Amino acid sequence: VLGSALRPAPVRDGPTTGFFRNNYCDASPHDPGSHTVAAVVTPTFLEFSKSRGNDLWPLFPSLRKQLSPSTAATASTNAPGRTPCVWCLCARRWYEAVKAAATHPLGDEIIPRVVLEATHERALQDGGFTAEEVAKY
Repeated sequence: VLGSALRPAPVRDGPTTGFFRNNYCDASPHDPGSHTVAAVVTPTFLEFSKSRGNDLWPLFPSLRKQLSPSTAATASTNAPGRTPCVWCLCARRWYEAVKAAATHPLGDEIIPRVVLEATHERALQDGGFTAEEVAKY
């Protein structure tokens, strides 16, 4: 979305991501979900997504331990010592979280933070949001 060459999603210890499983959030006519938004996945977002019928927890078993009562308050942040888990999300799913945040009890905490240099420009069209909206997060 920055108008420069797409960078790979910085997955580190996480699963390989992207429609083509090459760690790029590429756009493709073969990807009806448009997995074009590189975002930091958190337990808070995973719970939100599960509540909307898209259970992504099996992909991120290491994040489940962060959802314990003692860590739930900070699970959505990148606290020291935590490795951010980046995943290529469906553009519409990411924007669903943005729109839902206005009325959700946790507000903006459910919105995954975006890695702009690894987010494809096609996300704007496929997700129905603006560059300003994605840059905010």
